[in-house]
Amino acid sequence: MTRALFIIDPQNCFMDFEGGDMPLPVPGALADMKRLATYIRNDPHRFDAIYVTLDTHPVDHISHANRWVDGDGNNPDPFTLITHGEYKRKIWRATKPTDQVLQDFYLRRLEEEGRIHTIWPIHGQKGEFEYEVEAELSDALDRWSELTGNQVVYVEKGMHRDTEQFGIFAATVPVPGAPETYLNRKLVDEVNQFDEVEFAGEAESHCAKDSIDQ
Repeated sequence: MTRALFIIDPQNCFMDFEGGDMPLPVPGALADMKRLATYIRNDPHRFDAIYVTLDTHPVDHISHANRWVDGDGNNPDPFTLITHGEYKRKIWRATKPTDQVLQDFYLRRLEEEGRIHTIWPIHGQKGEFEYEVEAELSDALDRWSELTGNQVVYVEKGMHRDTEQFGIFAATVPVPGAPETYLNRKLVDEVNQFDEVEFAGEAESHCAKDSIDQ
């Protein structure tokens, strides 16, 4: 029996630290990481492979407010929902004129998938504390590597500026001409080599959910 563990976005960005200074804290996330770290430590040889996703965005990612303006040139607040209909009525527009057609395409395709675009606080910034894996889980992963001789596989997602990517295997709306936003068949093939795959991470409503669905 071979078994892999996928840990979705266990980054400080999503931790509900006391003081609430992270961009996108998920209620209960820090407790999740402590339980997960204990789970790995208690039975390190349970897993033949561990994959960890890292939400990774450029500053001008399509989910960030700086890509959008209203009629007065103001950026939307975090957690604003932007519909395709509002975009067509010019309630919201792309900040850069060169992105107008692309963002129209994105919103339309997104709604065809039954989703509405959400503006998130800037997050997923490499080199920042918020990008790093939560400390207790990181220690458990290091210990797993020492005991098993295997390396944790880190998978960055969401790097393309023009599309959201919650799930590990593909962007929500693939971008024509950008193969990295389409289904990651290599990773799918790797997953299919295991008899069982377990998923953990953040958040049940978005990235963990989409990864499992995909």
